[in-house]
Amino acid sequence: MMMWKVLNCPKADFFFRTNDDSIVNTLNLKYFTDYEKKQPLQKESKKIYGRLFKELLVCRETKYKWYVSEADFNETVYPDFCDGGACIYTNNAMRAIIEKMPETRYFWVDDVLYGGILAQKGNVTLIDRWDLFRHLSNDDYLKYKAGRYSWMNFVSLHVDFIDSLLP
Repeated sequence: MMMWKVLNCPKADFFFRTNDDSIVNTLNLKYFTDYEKKQPLQKESKKIYGRLFKELLVCRETKYKWYVSEADFNETVYPDFCDGGACIYTNNAMRAIIEKMPETRYFWVDDVLYGGILAQKGNVTLIDRWDLFRHLSNDDYLKYKAGRYSWMNFVSLHVDFIDSLLP
């Protein structure tokens, strides 16, 4: 998808990456990108905006979904990375990441690969915007139903329990 964007939409200032279990506030997404486009040197910048994970330990417990063997990743801590549930890449960040792909070993945890390993190799700056790129927990959903939680101030909500909301 990233290569397709670079080849077919080279003038697009941003690339929005999200998962199918996220809720996107398209109005706030537009406000955010319109604002960022007006910032000095934005056209030249290499940035990823999202929820930043720092010093996250690699899961070595075989019973978990996110288990990673030492053969797959031999470090004990992941490089800092932006959560792929939803994040925004600048055009130059995309180009820098794609440029580093041929020299980088594939890693199946794509958030770490694109938003961490390749971003680091491409000198991409990671911008923590946890306030706009959130996870919606079951507790948050119950607060919302009771009228004690506003969904309006976000670009994306990753729904941790999406299956329980489906009919």
